[in-house]
Amino acid sequence: MDRTGFENLGVYQLTEEIADLTWGVVIKWNRLSQNTVGKQLINSADSIGANTCPVK
Repeated sequence: MDRTGFENLGVYQLTEEIADLTWGVVIKWNRLSQNTVGKQLINSADSIGANTCPVK
């Protein structure tokens, strides 16, 4: 698969930082909070990065 270099874009790097920060917050929550709100929050944060990737 060809690389497009989108990993070098500032906006993509910010989305990775958002996802990492979100994981860091949610991991400290109790299990119930992680399984309810935490999973949704992490999926949303990860989706931001996925939506910035160019489609080939």
